[in-house]
Amino acid sequence: MALLQKIKSFLLDTLLSTRWRSWLRLQKENFLRAVFESYEVSFVKEGSEFQLHIEDPLAESWYVDHVASEEEEVYPADLKFLEQHSLQKGALVFNAGSHQCVPALFMAEIIGGKGQVVAVEANPFNADVARSNKVLNGAENLHVVHAAVSNRDGTAHFLPAGNGFVVEEGFPGAVEVPSVTIDRLRQSYGHPDLVYIDVEGHEYEALQGARETMRNAADFFVEVHIDCGLERSERGVQDIMSLFDDQSFELYAYNPEWGWTGNFVALDRQQIPGERFFLAAIHTKETSEKT
Repeated sequence: MALLQKIKSFLLDTLLSTRWRSWLRLQKENFLRAVFESYEVSFVKEGSEFQLHIEDPLAESWYVDHVASEEEEVYPADLKFLEQHSLQKGALVFNAGSHQCVPALFMAEIIGGKGQVVAVEANPFNADVARSNKVLNGAENLHVVHAAVSNRDGTAHFLPAGNGFVVEEGFPGAVEVPSVTIDRLRQSYGHPDLVYIDVEGHEYEALQGARETMRNAADFFVEVHIDCGLERSERGVQDIMSLFDDQSFELYAYNPEWGWTGNFVALDRQQIPGERFFLAAIHTKETSEKT
């Protein structure tokens, strides 16, 4: 009897662990994606029409039920704020963790034909849909790269469940994908005006790979995944903020709960937010070495 109880406890602990819960979620999503009937949707933001391939239930919940149905036909608060800074006509933008390229499409429209958006996405499925969305919208200034943005170039292990996230080798259901640093992207595409990061808890590692870029007057936007991904990292919010030295960057914060059209506020470095938030690090140098 005691042996049966031990086996039962072991099985429950295994199934309820983060690793195996994530694996079970992946299996569920794979099934739902397989039976999903894809379609296209169109909507208008600030006078520009966008079209999207909807290929899975998660994209439908985000982009049809939320983005495409917003009563305000304006870009979201983060892009409106960044338009006051480096998100300008002709800008070069790196979008790390671009999902299916919806924010990337918005940014590509804002910066115009003389600008470029380099959208980097680790999930193979999302990268394929992103390429389809690029073609569907005729976004010639949008470049899709299949890779995980991290602190080293080479390969990474990635679990394509939910939004997807970088994991250690041997994690159930993980796939091996290329990995690239922001500094490597800089070498390949040129110095960015803006680096837009949404990497599901891998924020610190992504910024570690951007040391040279930080020293050369780029603005950064980072979605900080407190309690929804950041707990997987050995680094916390203070570590992320500390990478932006106070002589070079002014920090601003925005809580997504404030709504589509809320405002960013100046962030006191001594007051650490306690829930998921958007961090904007605006470079204060008037001159730079964009080499």
